[in-house]
Amino acid sequence: MKQRNNMLFAAALLSFSLTAAGQTAKKDSTLNRVVVVEKEYNPDIMDASKVNVLPKVQEPSVSKKEIEYNTLVMPFKSLDYVMKPITSNLDQAKASRGYARLGYGNNGNVDAKLNYLFNISRRDNLGVSASLDGMNATLKLPEIFETTYANSDWKSRYYRTNLDVDYQHKFDNMIFDAAVNLGTNNFNYHQFREIPDDIYTLVAIPQYTSKQHHSKFSIHAGISSFDKNLPLQFQAETNILSFKQSYSYKTSESIWRTKGDVYGFIGENQRVGIKAEMNSMFYSTDDFDVFDNYTSLELNPYYTYSDDSWKVRLGAHMDFSFGKGKTVQVAPDLEAQYLFANSYVAYAKIGGGRVLNDFRRFESLDPYAHLRQINDSYNQIDASLGLKANVGGGFWFDVFTGYSSVTDDLCFSVLDDYFSNIAKPSVSAMDTKHFYIGSNLKYAYKGVADFLLKGTYYSWESKEGIWMLMKPKFDIQFNADVKVLPELTINAGYQYVARNSVRLYSLTEADPQNIKLNPVNNLSLGATYNLFKGVSIFARFNNVLNQDYQYSYSYPVQGINFLGGLSFQF
Repeated sequence: MKQRNNMLFAAALLSFSLTAAGQTAKKDSTLNRVVVVEKEYNPDIMDASKVNVLPKVQEPSVSKKEIEYNTLVMPFKSLDYVMKPITSNLDQAKASRGYARLGYGNNGNVDAKLNYLFNISRRDNLGVSASLDGMNATLKLPEIFETTYANSDWKSRYYRTNLDVDYQHKFDNMIFDAAVNLGTNNFNYHQFREIPDDIYTLVAIPQYTSKQHHSKFSIHAGISSFDKNLPLQFQAETNILSFKQSYSYKTSESIWRTKGDVYGFIGENQRVGIKAEMNSMFYSTDDFDVFDNYTSLELNPYYTYSDDSWKVRLGAHMDFSFGKGKTVQVAPDLEAQYLFANSYVAYAKIGGGRVLNDFRRFESLDPYAHLRQINDSYNQIDASLGLKANVGGGFWFDVFTGYSSVTDDLCFSVLDDYFSNIAKPSVSAMDTKHFYIGSNLKYAYKGVADFLLKGTYYSWESKEGIWMLMKPKFDIQFNADVKVLPELTINAGYQYVARNSVRLYSLTEADPQNIKLNPVNNLSLGATYNLFKGVSIFARFNNVLNQDYQYSYSYPVQGINFLGGLSFQF
């Protein structure tokens, strides 16, 4: 009863703030627009996009934008974790509203996408998109700490499907948007094979390794004002997210998420406001794990100032939890940017706040991990300092350093289930600290060539070194797009991620062992050729060096693989 009263109180507080803002709205004729610009080909290849343990490095914006260009292949963002409405530009009558792509390769690799934007009227847009990607291949299992199945064959399968429908209506002084998402992931685990003379008795509770199924459903509705002449502006949205896991044990998670932002301008360059987000979490399971329903409320009061040279933000994160974890947590929200010499920006940030460790986050970081309930991660401090600039001639750089301290950081390590036949990476929440330093370099030459080089070094600290196994030690990325002919563009990409060395105690040996996973070492090559207006042919080769490494512990990636096909704009 006490928890229910706390939930009702939090909902009432958030509702009151949003209602007060909505009553002050007035009419306006301006509208912020986004131009959708489709890339010819940028596939979401399964293995190429799963380096999911790299901490985010903040990159504050430098200049104001009149138009924001969306270069995503699918402009209608999936509702999986952060829900966003569709974006469009009603003034561009000649812009293509439809996009389709179909690619197929070895190992059953498939990449299919279809989306279309319907301009129903001057005020109404409807976007529909669908996608299918995945692979089906026989892979060699790696040699890992707990097992002896190195080089054994494993018939791996992972396919993802998504369907998104987004609607947007523009009133005179506000925008209403709604969205629905359906998603499924169909895949299989590999078996857990025990060490000889293991002290444990395995397969006490056998589970199916094949025919695994994750299903997701999300709905979203939101409204926001855009008239800067109003004394108060507001943004408000509500979301319902559902995630279900089906195999031997069935587990589901439902989230009712309400978000809002109310702010007012003080003169031309200043504004004050408060953001709020409430997440009510509900669980159902027939597993032996215990799942508690709980509610999380996050408040973020802030003040901002901006002029031609300075951007300043002063605020705080105040986070409350009812039913699980620490009741009250506080973190700073401070940021400053200074523009000098017309193109150089010095920036500093001290941030933090809560990150929900829900099932969707688990799946995005490691789709094979054991789903269990742990405390939400809380970034006590995330400080960064840097300098970036566009120095002319198409050259851009960003050098930065930072420090982060996280309570209950989400970490993945060795296999979790000794008492079943399923090999699932273990997940836990451990306190971590890390220092990082790095740089980003970009160069663009007259629309003919684009180059990107990024590198970051990380130094980690944790009381339990085992949980540093999947964290990066340093990360290097390179990408080049070169238009060798008016119709032909070639691409080369490379990523190298070194892992940490940790000490683990063996089940059969008294002395600890040092273990270190192979680094991510992925070279990719691709090309796109424009056959004629709106139609292109593409080809992409991934893991060209045919290296053995893991994005998820004990789960190998494909060797050299390719995918090719056609894309259409209409």
